[in-house]
Amino acid sequence: MKTCLSCTGAMALVSFALAAPASASPTFNMEGVTPGYYAGSLVVNDGPLTLTVTPEGNPSGFVDAANPGVALLGSVALLGSDTNPVASGYTPLRFSFNQAINSITFNFGDAGGDDDGTAEIRAYSVAGGVTTYLGNSEFFYGTSSAGASLTLNFAGADFFVARSFGTSNENTLYWDIGAITPAAGSPGGTVPEPPAWALMLAGFAGLGWPLRFARSKRTTRAPAAC
Repeated sequence: MKTCLSCTGAMALVSFALAAPASASPTFNMEGVTPGYYAGSLVVNDGPLTLTVTPEGNPSGFVDAANPGVALLGSVALLGSDTNPVASGYTPLRFSFNQAINSITFNFGDAGGDDDGTAEIRAYSVAGGVTTYLGNSEFFYGTSSAGASLTLNFAGADFFVARSFGTSNENTLYWDIGAITPAAGSPGGTVPEPPAWALMLAGFAGLGWPLRFARSKRTTRAPAAC
């Protein structure tokens, strides 16, 4: 049995092209945020991603950007507050992006203390002016000064609401964003790299050449002797 080296090479090239890595935004960096209180909202840009953080249900509230002293959260994490400076009124935070998100991980911690309770993230989508609740992820924490994480996988989520329920103080956790995957086709989303597209096109072209060559040989073959 003869082996078509051209065919084999073309198939290998196509397989390699299809397996080429895709680009993604594995993390969202908030470390450049200047610590302080932001009235109404805080806008953070990281490459093609834009994040707007607001106190959920409290337009007159503040977003407190600070270093809570929790290693998992880095040097900047966010807390929702009713006042400036923060006193005893805390609020959930809404994290809205400029594009759809397929999966996201939030890191959180309480900077010490012992506010036993549940941390919760809810995911929502918005289409035609209608907001749809997609689902949530919860984590029961004791003293979460060491930090913990919550991950959500809901294709096409537009915003997330982070809150905590404690036995003494609610919504006193600081929040940070870890891994994030924007939806395919959106800015920063998971799409093939340019070299992958080139390999795929070359592979398909290589696959077609031996087929045309074989067809040409069948067409020009001499007729059998009578």
